[in-house]
Amino acid sequence: MDDISSVLSTGKWSALECEQFEEGVIEHGWGNWTAINEMIPTRKRSQIKSHAQKVSTRHPAKKKKLETSHAYRTLEQYWAYSEWTEDERARFERAVAVRGWDDWCGIAREILGPSHGDVGSSK
Repeated sequence: MDDISSVLSTGKWSALECEQFEEGVIEHGWGNWTAINEMIPTRKRSQIKSHAQKVSTRHPAKKKKLETSHAYRTLEQYWAYSEWTEDERARFERAVAVRGWDDWCGIAREILGPSHGDVGSSK
């Protein structure tokens, strides 16, 4: 049986490990360290969490970009199996560009129209 500790890295992350981390976040989402760990065989899960915390603190724009890339990849996979029209996709992308990823109600109103917020009300 191979000694796994002989292949684990410590200290500064290599360019390859950083690339694997970014690809893992884009593929699996921020916080899914177990799945991301499978993409970085030279690091332990605890090292990946520590690296993520450093990225989050020292490079918040990079974290946001990775989260956005994950969201777009997820949407692309969803769109491959959904029946969105090109117009709906374009409206969605415009709404996200204007409102950002944190205003889902506003994005829904952009796509579905202003009456979306009135769905639960009765007159």
